[in-house]
Amino acid sequence: MHGRAYAITRVVSLLLCAATLVVWLTSFLAFAPFGQCWTTYWDGNSEHLERCWIASNGSLYLIRSDRMTNPAPRSTPSYFRKSGIDPFYGFQLTPTRFGFARFSHVATWRERATGVQVTLTTQQLSFPIWLPAILFAILPFRRFAADLQHRKRRTRGLCSACSYNLTANTSGVCPECGTTIPSESRDIRIA
Repeated sequence: MHGRAYAITRVVSLLLCAATLVVWLTSFLAFAPFGQCWTTYWDGNSEHLERCWIASNGSLYLIRSDRMTNPAPRSTPSYFRKSGIDPFYGFQLTPTRFGFARFSHVATWRERATGVQVTLTTQQLSFPIWLPAILFAILPFRRFAADLQHRKRRTRGLCSACSYNLTANTSGVCPECGTTIPSESRDIRIA
């Protein structure tokens, strides 16, 4: 069971790596920032909570924007999702240095018509999109390197576990570590 879960994890990791690379390439080719935003509204549009991810010029921006009023409204929230080109219209993305940036801004004002105090908190975190692609590629790459090393040892007549030279060994077991030698590996060595 452990081996099967590990194999599934490798496949999912490889798919996430491929999807991240597609987003990275598309972020350079798109004519405007693209992504997806999830918004929760209370009391019409007077109070909202917005979460976004936006890809632009090789960077991924994670944005959180909260617009809160004091006193807080007591209504049922409504949810809205928008995606595509420039989903967080009008928001200025903070320029990044080598793809990394962290930005936080708080603005408070009092609305003239109602006298309600409004606080707008915006937080932005950005990093290069290739960074998660590399992280997702580590697990499949490790397995690929181990398989390559195992295959190389087998064709040279070495034990796949400890690299002991198995030339002229007919017992089917490595004398150094006790690993069973597959029959096809013994056939390669003898021939």
